[in-house]
This record gives sequence, C-alpha cells and structure tokens, in this order.
Amino acid sequence: MPYAVTLLLDPDCTARIRGLWQALARERLSDSAVSLNYDPHVTLAIHDDTADPAVLSDGARSAASGWNALPVTCAALAVFPATPSTLWIAPTVTTELLRAHAELCAALPSTSLHAHYRPGTWMPHITLADDLGAGSIGAALTTSAAAFRPFVASLDRIEVVSFRPVIRLWQGRLHGAPR
Repeated sequence: MPYAVTLLLDPDCTARIRGLWQALARERLSDSAVSLNYDPHVTLAIHDDTADPAVLSDGARSAASGWNALPVTCAALAVFPATPSTLWIAPTVTTELLRAHAELCAALPSTSLHAHYRPGTWMPHITLADDLGAGSIGAALTTSAAAFRPFVASLDRIEVVSFRPVIRLWQGRLHGAPR
C-alpha cells in the first residue's frame, strides 16, 4: 500500500466539507470521499509502497515539530482533468504552506515520492470526488458550487497514513491547534 502525509482541517471546516461530500453522494455523482472513510485533508506527499513507514513518520515528526497551525483560505473549486477526473477545493497557496511542503519533502526520502508531490509540481487541494467520468463533471461542479461558500480553515494536525483502506500510522498536532 502507498503512504501519504496529510494535513487535516479543523472540525468546523471538516463538517462543511463533509456536507459537500454528502451532497455529491445524494445526487449519485460520487461517493468516493465518503467511502474513503478519512477526514478532509491536504495531502503533502504520497510515497509508493517501497517507502519505510517508520522513516516517513520520523521525517514528518521532525519536519513538523516547529510548525504552527496553518490558516488557509478556501476560495474556489477546481478540476483535475483525467480519466477519471477529480473535483477539489482550492486552498489559496501561501508562503507558509509552500514552506511546510518543502520542509517535509526535505525530511523524507525522494526516491519513493510521487512526481505530482515534488516541490515545484505539487498543487495543494482538498478532494471532493476523485471518480468523475466526463459526463458527470459538470453536474458535480454545479452541485458543489450551489453549496460552496469561501471559508477560512485551519490545518491543525499532520498524519502519516497508508491507504486503501486508510490506516493512521502517526499523528501530531501543530502548535496553536485546539486540543
């Protein structure tokens, strides 16, 4: 199984995004985010199954040891066009978010890092659906746009997980995160 390092959102924003997931599921457009059974998040890194999970956890712990909770403004919806396509919330890219990503990547092995998560190619996003066919992208965007309002979130926890199914291997709270 591959591994991911994620930043999780505060509880209020988690509930807001889960509402969008539920709207997509009710309309039978996508239940991929609901069925993943994992909280809304921004993925900082994906490593293939050759990575050592202990090394990933130690690197994430070390990199994040001085991080404060990161505020992000979520102001737009976007699509990664592919087969299948991914609908996502676009957090505004900030210097702090890019710095955290770069610090994490420097602390982890690069040989197992997925190309889309390398510095300079990484696009921060919060996935709403990752299984959209060409005929359902417009309806999924319309459904999400009807319920979406820009919001400010706090990325307040970091986790290392293996996935499908998601298994938490390590979790840490960022400084300033509520307990």
